[in-house]
Amino acid sequence: MEYNLFMQIIPLSRFLFMLVLFFVMGVKAVAGCEVPLAIKSFVTHAKLSQIQKSDLDVRRNIKSLQKLCVYEVKINDVHMQWKMTLVFNPKQQKGPFWFLPHDDEDTAFHTAVYSTLKYGGGFLSVEAKEHRYFRGQDPNRNFSTTLQEAKSCVQQKFFSPHYTQSVLQIMHVFKPQGYPYLTLHNNTNGGGVSMLHTSKMVKNYPAHKHITKQSTGLLDEDSLVYMAGTSTIPYAVDLNTFLQKGLNVKYERVSKINNDCSFSNYLALKHPHEKYYNIETEHGDYMTQKKMLDRVVNIIK
Repeated sequence: MEYNLFMQIIPLSRFLFMLVLFFVMGVKAVAGCEVPLAIKSFVTHAKLSQIQKSDLDVRRNIKSLQKLCVYEVKINDVHMQWKMTLVFNPKQQKGPFWFLPHDDEDTAFHTAVYSTLKYGGGFLSVEAKEHRYFRGQDPNRNFSTTLQEAKSCVQQKFFSPHYTQSVLQIMHVFKPQGYPYLTLHNNTNGGGVSMLHTSKMVKNYPAHKHITKQSTGLLDEDSLVYMAGTSTIPYAVDLNTFLQKGLNVKYERVSKINNDCSFSNYLALKHPHEKYYNIETEHGDYMTQKKMLDRVVNIIK
């Protein structure tokens, strides 16, 4: 009788211990994934089991994302309703924070997950069913706060004050003060954004002499860091630092006349004292983009 009672008590005590432990761990996980009040009104917690059904990027990175906080972002703008995926590190919410405007650039998403796990911070990715455009609108030609600004941009269908302000608001929450605005892109081989093309407003600064023969990916014409600003040339210190790290630089001089309502142009005109870095590589070149990201993060930390 006493033996049976003892055997019943032991499993019960273990059960209670595990229950308490689970509760404590659960509270910590929820606390780590809480979002600030500033963005709670348009951000909802996402269940990976549900979101992976419609988001192939999430499905491809499901194991890594289980270690991170994943939220759905819904933005109701004047004429369009946008959906995005917000991911951040529960152990270190502040850190490099990336904006990914194009849903067809899978390598960029994979690289952003890598960055979030290694360096903290996180990223915001536009959901467009694996397409570059969303309902005919390029998400990276959609930054304006007034009708007049939007009308000056050929590729923007409607002015987008809520979209613009929400993206910036989310980035400000997770981006440490003094950090640059960061984006990740992928391009086609020898595409429009490469070291092969230049123009009156866009200049190339190759880093070939600082790249070893083993780093073939960095030598590729599609591997570059894109900068933008209102000055004629980029800041010499920034430029030389990136070149010495073996990173090609492409710099766009922005003005109201050539504004295309891209994220980089909007920042250059509205926040001229803030820095903007976009890491570009060819589609599928994950190893090079990861290598470039490591170097950029080490520069800005």
